[in-house]
Amino acid sequence: SRAVRIPLDGPIPDELAEILQLIADHPHVHLNTGHVSAEETIRLVDLAVQFGIRKIVVAHPARVRLTTEQQKQLAAKGALLEGCVSDWMFHRGLPRSNYYVEPEWRDEIAGIASSPDAFSGIVPWARQMREIGLEHFVVGTDYGIRSGPTPVEGMRILISSLLDLEFTSEEIHRLVKGNIEKLLDL
Repeated sequence: SRAVRIPLDGPIPDELAEILQLIADHPHVHLNTGHVSAEETIRLVDLAVQFGIRKIVVAHPARVRLTTEQQKQLAAKGALLEGCVSDWMFHRGLPRSNYYVEPEWRDEIAGIASSPDAFSGIVPWARQMREIGLEHFVVGTDYGIRSGPTPVEGMRILISSLLDLEFTSEEIHRLVKGNIEKLLDL
């Protein structure tokens, strides 16, 4: 397997330690948790902090079902939380081919689209961002997949939705540019 296991407790595999040390040795590089479970996300952030990694992005915290309290705890450890329009724009119950042409690889957005407790949309997400603090979020589209809109169209949808939810232009600028500039040392 090409995957590296993230144990929820105890010692970590040498391959994971090597990856974390490589990131720690290069402070301009950030760790993105990737598409892992809530428990793996929390453990990976804890490990990153132990290794001295200063730049951490938690991928899709709402999609992996991190609670608001868990997201606050990760933000307190210095992690940025990623929000993507793809987390709330897909239709429930529609298997998507996303990256693959083979029908057997279709899924319902990583298994969340038709789950009864799946992420419930942009309004609760926006409330959650405000409660945690906009300084802890970076937003984007996660588009560029075959079955979705273009990244530019996704960003238009995201920004117009935030405007509809009465985010100010300064707040939107912070989410789509300012926090990312800090992450990238620009």
